[in-house]
Amino acid sequence: LDDARERLQQRLEERGLAGAGRADQAEQPAATVGEQVFDARQRVGGEFHGADSTRRGDNVAMNTPDTLRLETLEGETGPAPRACIIVLHGLGADGNDFVPIAEELDLSAVGPLRFVFPHAPVRPVTINGGYRMRAWYDILGADLQRREDEAGLRESCAAIMALLDRERERGVAANRIVLAGFSQGCAMTLMAGLRYGERLAGLAGMSGYLPLADTTAAERSAANRDVPIFLAHGTQD
Repeated sequence: LDDARERLQQRLEERGLAGAGRADQAEQPAATVGEQVFDARQRVGGEFHGADSTRRGDNVAMNTPDTLRLETLEGETGPAPRACIIVLHGLGADGNDFVPIAEELDLSAVGPLRFVFPHAPVRPVTINGGYRMRAWYDILGADLQRREDEAGLRESCAAIMALLDRERERGVAANRIVLAGFSQGCAMTLMAGLRYGERLAGLAGMSGYLPLADTTAAERSAANRDVPIFLAHGTQD
């Protein structure tokens, strides 16, 4: 992972995007950031653009707020995608963070697919002195599992489930959707993926952990009780 990050950093610097996704850019409008990486995204094979997803809650069993809206960056490798990969970024980054990864993947055997890169909402993060940045939930302290932002976790979980719902409405079967994430995005991948009511193709997480672990057994969906899960971390994590 360390070598991969270095290669991605070099690619971003070549395109003048070395700062894309940093916390100091977290409050930029999504459209501006999207324009910044548009040329790079052409190489995925389709046009990337901004979009909105409103939580509908069709598959959300938990009592969560109905107000969170997620901005997304999307791209299709061909017409009429029948598979989808949703990638959730880490703390202080945004949806641009993993676009270079998509460029490196050869998934032609899968057929046309859609990449979806959501932006987490901007919120104060306690452990960073209340600094406002993109975050899927607040981090209250160094012990991530003894002091958890349950409200923020559940709000983002519902919004991510809405993204999964939207892909099904667009014609992608749940078992053709992979949910993936890094750091906070990994935590949200495990939380939402294990609770989602339809069987997914798989979950992939990097450098993360399982949030609200004590409630997972009671809240997890039977549909995803044996969903394939890939987890990894860097040697310095």
